[in-house]
Amino acid sequence: MKRILCVIVSTLAVLLLFAGGCSVARRLDRRDVSAVLSHTPRALRVDARPEATATADTIEIRESAAADFGLTPVTVTRENGEETYHIEIEEIVVVAPARSLPERLGAVTVDFTVRLPAELSGADRRVVITPVLHREDGREPLGNIVLSGELFGRVQKRNTWQYARYLTLFQPDSVQAAQAYRRFVHHTPVTDVRADYPAHRNGEATYRFTQRIPTASAGRRLRLTLEGCVEALDGSRYPLPPSDTLVYHISSLLTFADTTARYVRHTFPVCSGNDALYPPQDTLTTVTPDTLYRRGTELLMSKKYIQALELLMPYGDLNTAVCLLSLGNDRRACELLQRLPPDDARVCYLLAIAYARLREEDKAFDAYQRACALDENLEYRAALDPELHSLIKNR
Repeated sequence: MKRILCVIVSTLAVLLLFAGGCSVARRLDRRDVSAVLSHTPRALRVDARPEATATADTIEIRESAAADFGLTPVTVTRENGEETYHIEIEEIVVVAPARSLPERLGAVTVDFTVRLPAELSGADRRVVITPVLHREDGREPLGNIVLSGELFGRVQKRNTWQYARYLTLFQPDSVQAAQAYRRFVHHTPVTDVRADYPAHRNGEATYRFTQRIPTASAGRRLRLTLEGCVEALDGSRYPLPPSDTLVYHISSLLTFADTTARYVRHTFPVCSGNDALYPPQDTLTTVTPDTLYRRGTELLMSKKYIQALELLMPYGDLNTAVCLLSLGNDRRACELLQRLPPDDARVCYLLAIAYARLREEDKAFDAYQRACALDENLEYRAALDPELHSLIKNR
């Protein structure tokens, strides 16, 4: 029975190879077919509140929002808790190529969709798509999307079985095993698979990704691109054309940090020879930079919040509050900000964020209005902070 199956699969593969007059790659190249990368529509985006992203192992799409778009999401959860959503849609929402991401708890959440046109899929091929994140310290592939056609999957499974059978029967050395692998397995299995689905016979498929990205080495901007290829049973390979680039601007609370130098006053009693000390009013005062505070501020601006807090906590100032809010310690940040000068626009704005996170919406709105009265530019800043954006929108 296995021999008969092998003959059938091989015959079908040969028929596909010669049917159509040209290779799969050449046909796709003529059409310039590519995957489409886009931001997820606002109604389906992940809630960016710290408590939703810091402690939850799963992220849910609001059912009402999904219904508004006519979508039926299917969640695929990886071992590390990250999730991929498989959504079949008939049209994509056009969005701007750039988006601001609020940094919370030392990370941002990228949320995007990958659309695979129907022309890419087919029974005799495999499509492998890799979203790649580009940041200051290098590039990071975010896992592979794999679509395997029915015939392609059967042939690949058969080839893998043949290779395993060869190893069992002949027990070759490493060199012979490597040669046999190249002979039997023509399409290497894909590793680091984020989503693996059989190719759709009709229509396109869209996959949604959400992933938390630490911002310590991300800089102020992230870029996202797609890489991929189509492999066919006829031996052809079609590299996908370059995709559009999505740009993420990271919005953090560091814009409210105080980077001015802090100085320490040292008072010394003046002595003269062997005489006794002069009265207290005869003293010498010097001013030197506070190197400990400067180091704490440098760590803060480098987004090394835990190390920065160890140095800044004794000072109890604006930078300490920024550090506490960046770490999600909202209650302590709120208590500290209440002790700082109320006529500082930055203090009022950060206090509004702290109140909003603590669900004290009336106090949050009052603090926000005081901040805007002191600095009208902060009215535009609120669009970057989800805590205040939703608060103001509902007023």
